[in-house]
Amino acid sequence: MVYQPDATISFVAPLCVYDDAVQLTSIDGGGSWTGPGVSYSGLFNPMTAGVGQHTITHSISGYCPSDDDIVITVNGRPNADFSVN
Repeated sequence: MVYQPDATISFVAPLCVYDDAVQLTSIDGGGSWTGPGVSYSGLFNPMTAGVGQHTITHSISGYCPSDDDIVITVNGRPNADFSVN
């Protein structure tokens, strides 16, 4: 029996552009991470990625490769809109 790795990425809630970097995780470790704002080791930096929706891919190579994609939303600073009487 050949081991089948699982690159399924854990859920990431929407982030603010000024949030700290987050370490992405998957069912099985190893492999490589690609996409805007993410390092090869899976550290996602919202400031580097910028505001918007970013597709991140985790790939585990080998005899039976596995990969998965998620979309991470990075929100900008909220705009305060008020008036004083």
